[in-house]
Amino acid sequence: MATLKLDKLGFGKTEINIDAERKLFADRLLFWFFILTVAAILIQFALLGVVWKKLPPLIPLFYSKPWGDDILTKPLLFWLLPGFSLLVLILNFFFSIVVSGDNKFLNRIFAFASLFVSLAILFDIFKIITLLV
Repeated sequence: MATLKLDKLGFGKTEINIDAERKLFADRLLFWFFILTVAAILIQFALLGVVWKKLPPLIPLFYSKPWGDDILTKPLLFWLLPGFSLLVLILNFFFSIVVSGDNKFLNRIFAFASLFVSLAILFDIFKIITLLV
């Protein structure tokens, strides 16, 4: 079993099991969750890339704020949504390897959470684009 020690990086006595990545993808459900999550994130980036030139100067993004100019922002901040999906995927994959190790249930929870977040953000991006373009 190969391990990566993170003592010198400031993580204390933390060790990452390199073989854990192989074990994660040995589970077919985790593999398909990962593939679908990556596909959803790629679709998010592709959708934004396709409609980038057609977006108005201000787009509604912050729906939790009061109605009006507060919800509008520059289209550049629209890229935060797929970026957040990618960040969730990376963090959950890291937690699956470091924290949960061989715990199949916890690994599946992390994978499903990544898939859920990426699909929810894909839906949000699609709805905002269809309202604007």
